[in-house]
Amino acid sequence: MEPREPRFCRSPSRRKPQATRRGLPRPERSREPSDGGRPPRVSRNVRPLNETRRVEKGFSVRVLLLIAGLVLGGVGGTITIQNSSVQAQEKLNPKIPAPIRAKYRGIRDARDWLNPIITIRAEGIEVDSRAIPSGRKTVASGELRTLLLSLPVSAWPYGRVVIASDIGLRQVDRSDEAPIKRNHEAAERVLKALHVEVDWWPSA
Repeated sequence: MEPREPRFCRSPSRRKPQATRRGLPRPERSREPSDGGRPPRVSRNVRPLNETRRVEKGFSVRVLLLIAGLVLGGVGGTITIQNSSVQAQEKLNPKIPAPIRAKYRGIRDARDWLNPIITIRAEGIEVDSRAIPSGRKTVASGELRTLLLSLPVSAWPYGRVVIASDIGLRQVDRSDEAPIKRNHEAAERVLKALHVEVDWWPSA
């Protein structure tokens, strides 16, 4: 037999190391549209800048209007409360009852009268009451309401009723007739507004 030639095993081929690309600049990608030159689509959910500003402006206006409404509402409420308190002060105390005629029906002398006594003068209107420190006070017709409202409930034991009369002593020339008449009419208006009954007595 002929001797065979020795077979040599081929060593596995080694791959050549590929050059790294880290240090090499990357080729720029083409920015041209790939869909036939059409511009990129904008999402429908994205609003233009001018429209966004209009929305923000409208929101700010609504907020300002809401704040103004709250402020005016508070002021309106305050004004309503103040008006209510003023109206309450313009009326007699509700604890003062209606006239109780059984308590004063037989009184014939003013010295026995316990409720306020009103005397109409040329210079003003005089109010006699035990609730006044000095016992009596003369005020202008425009101040009569305030004076009567300042009297306590204890000054009205007969209820909402007063006795009144014009001053008996007059000027010789009767120059005080006109002011007495004006004060008389003013007193009637005030007492009527306060729902106070008036028992007019003859002039003393």
